[in-house]
This record gives sequence, C-alpha cells and structure tokens, in this order.
Amino acid sequence: MEEKFELKAESREGKREDGFIPGVYYGPGVENKNIRVDEKAFKAILVDATRSTLIDFFVDGKQTGKVLIKEVQRNPLTTEPTHVDFYQVNMDNPINAEMELIFIGESPAEKEMGGILVTNKDKLNIKCLPADLISKAEVDITPLKTFDDSIKVKDISIPEKIEVLDGMDDIVALVSPPRTEEELKALEEAPEEEAADVEVVGEKEKEDAAEGEDSATPEASQESSEEGKKQEEKKEEKK
Repeated sequence: MEEKFELKAESREGKREDGFIPGVYYGPGVENKNIRVDEKAFKAILVDATRSTLIDFFVDGKQTGKVLIKEVQRNPLTTEPTHVDFYQVNMDNPINAEMELIFIGESPAEKEMGGILVTNKDKLNIKCLPADLISKAEVDITPLKTFDDSIKVKDISIPEKIEVLDGMDDIVALVSPPRTEEELKALEEAPEEEAADVEVVGEKEKEDAAEGEDSATPEASQESSEEGKKQEEKKEEKK
C-alpha cells in the first residue's frame, strides 16, 4: 500500500524567506498561484516521494486535492532545493508519469561467478488514472543465474490498471562477465606518446621567427656599415 503524504502551503508574495521554499501551484481547471512551503516539511517528503507520488495539498488552510511534484530546482553548489512546481491532477483523467524501479535480491551470476550487474533502466514511463499510480516497482534480480539471462520490462510485475509505455522487450537488467586478465592489463597499459613525437604548440612558430631574425641580421649589419662609409665620405668632401 502506498504511503500517504500531506503538505501545507501558503500564498507567496515578494522574495524568499528563511525557512521556506518558493514554488508555483498549477494544473487543469485551477488558477496558477505562487506559493511557499515549509523547508523542513518538504525535505521530509522528498526522502520517500517520487515524481509519481500523490500528495494531499493544502493552500492557505484549504485542501486543493492531490498534486504531483513536477519539478524541483536546486542550488548547483549545495543541491539544496530552491524552487518547486506542484501540479494539480484531475483524478478522473489518466496521466503520464514515471515509476521508479527498485532492485532487490541477489544474482547468482554476480555473487558466485564474479559478474557485474548492469541496469539499463531505473524507471518506467507509465499511464493510468491518478488513483492507480504507484511510485515504485520492485525488480527481483535472483533469476539472473548466468551471463545469458536478462530481465525485460515484461518480466516486471505491474498492476493491470497501469499501462507501461516502454517497450515490453526492453532489457532492464543483466549480468556481464568479469573482465579477463588481458582486458585489465590492456586498460592499465594505456598507450603513451613519446615526448619527442609530441609537437609543442608554438614551438615551431618560435623557431621560424628565430630563423627569420638570424637571416635578417647579416643584411642589416651590412646596410648599416655601408651607410656609415657614405657619411664619412661626405664629411671628407666638405673639408
């Protein structure tokens, strides 16, 4: 049975206040409203709630119905929630949602044969009436006894009232063989370029410039010497 969640919100005006998280409340047939929720209460719900968890919602003391957490914006440095969108659902209309997958049990191929568990999906896309939503589904990996075994979407136990939108033959989990000694050795011995073969950016330009200066120096010296001789000759003529 799904755990019930409840959250109270207040209308919001102005900037964010300490102890509260700003957000917006919207949905079909309701007026968009800027709200704020208690930071501690919201974080407590986030521990167990997913994007397909229905929450009994109250705004300014009045129950609005059930909402989904549509989006949570976070501080990129602290990951603390900074803004949240709450979507009011119509209980009479089917909705699209995401259902989290929880992997349980032990795989003999992983435990006894040293394989590596590979999970290709951590959630499923589903469609159903809001009242039939479940936030999580368990995936037992015990049947993965060999490296040829796999668990597909069709192998997961899902209530009949929920339509799974993913392909039924999509692979959810399998166990890959452990790496051989040759593969591990190859990873450790990554090819290294010899320093002599690596052209340093800018070095060629420096060398070309230096050669240009060297080739220009004798001509410049010769021109300077000839100019000096001409000036000396002019002085002698004046005398």
